[in-house]
Amino acid sequence: MQGGESPSSAGVSLSSSPVDLIATSVSSALYDAATSLEAQQGNGARAPLAEAPTSVTTDGDPGSLADISNQTSAAPACTNDSEACAVADAPNYEAFEDTGASLDLKIWELKIAQDFINELHTASLDDSKLSQAAIKRLRNTPRTATPETMDPLLRLSIEIYLATENASQKMYNEIRDAFHRCYPNDKLLSYDEVKNCLAELTGIYPLLEDMCPNSCIAFTGPFKKLDKCPLCGAARYDEHKLAASGGKEKVGRSFYTIPIGPQVQALLRSPQTAEHMHYRKELIAQITETMKNAHPPGFMEAYEDIFHGSDFLAVHEWGDIGPDDILLMLSIDGAQLYQNKQSDCWIYIWVVLNLSPDLRYKKKYVLPGSFIPGPNKPKNLDSFLFPGLHHVAALQKEGLSLWDAYDNRTFLAALYVALATANSPGMASINGLVGHHGGHGCRVGCPM
Repeated sequence: MQGGESPSSAGVSLSSSPVDLIATSVSSALYDAATSLEAQQGNGARAPLAEAPTSVTTDGDPGSLADISNQTSAAPACTNDSEACAVADAPNYEAFEDTGASLDLKIWELKIAQDFINELHTASLDDSKLSQAAIKRLRNTPRTATPETMDPLLRLSIEIYLATENASQKMYNEIRDAFHRCYPNDKLLSYDEVKNCLAELTGIYPLLEDMCPNSCIAFTGPFKKLDKCPLCGAARYDEHKLAASGGKEKVGRSFYTIPIGPQVQALLRSPQTAEHMHYRKELIAQITETMKNAHPPGFMEAYEDIFHGSDFLAVHEWGDIGPDDILLMLSIDGAQLYQNKQSDCWIYIWVVLNLSPDLRYKKKYVLPGSFIPGPNKPKNLDSFLFPGLHHVAALQKEGLSLWDAYDNRTFLAALYVALATANSPGMASINGLVGHHGGHGCRVGCPM
């Protein structure tokens, strides 16, 4: 939490940093490693941790944790600087799904999670894949309100673009040329112009990242320099196209991340939405007044939103969360897109808690975070969440420049990840616990 530590309770986290989403899984892995050792000793006595697997890196740096070599395995140690070392020496992931996970694997996962945390601590907008123009907008938000009525030619350009989204750019250009032959005095936007206009109106600036062909990991954070998946050994790029092009054509599977910052800026450029975003500020003033005049003091008759909770009220009273700051909830779930074929897909969204409960869950205000294609469930979800959390961490350091179109005011806001939610299988991937099929269930919040 910026400006001081904040309290938290089981199932609710008001710690603002995205680092904590990964740190939770680290603490769980550390607990598992210790209990695994106790079981191996057989007498309940806690033995010192075994030596962690040695790291092997692409640049020969023994301090990096991107590639972990399992010293207890029978495989020979790597002697070169190839990324293949990580693939050969990474622990066998499949053997440790729910029970009996080996200590080597848990230490490996622990170190990789710590690597992700370290990179979030040093996150910067300048390190992201956003264009320089997009970064400039994040630091100096445009002061142009979203038009209530749209120019007819602009609307037509957008409608043609959306209607041909599954077609080629050539198709859009041919329709545009045909329109101009019929109406030479009216000009539609070019393909690039309408694309940039949509990005400005919606704040959608997609980032493309490589991923394992089998959906094990995303090549981000400590995995970003690898050429093979450290869990299944699959090549990052199509080896035939890579060889045929002399190493120039790097084609592989990828997924999209939609950074949250530009989307929040776009929300507040609408006068109507900007007015709705004042809900939290107005509710807190009302709660404060109610508690001040209550008998006994501090008593509330109804708890209707997260902002009535003691965790939030405490950090608000401490001044950690200001009246203009943005509170977010991350929600992730998996889905099968087609009934009769393998089509797993994971999606996470951002819910803006500054909006009232009757608005924040409507499609108009729910903001996309990422789309992770199958064919399988991700084995290291941290690597897929990392680009979005890296963006949030960078904005937490610099602040997000916002213009409120309702009261015509520019200010710098902090972003807070108040909650991370999922169903039982998804939450196990986020918090590092064993999931709903585990023998012991929750090991943090309750004595199950």
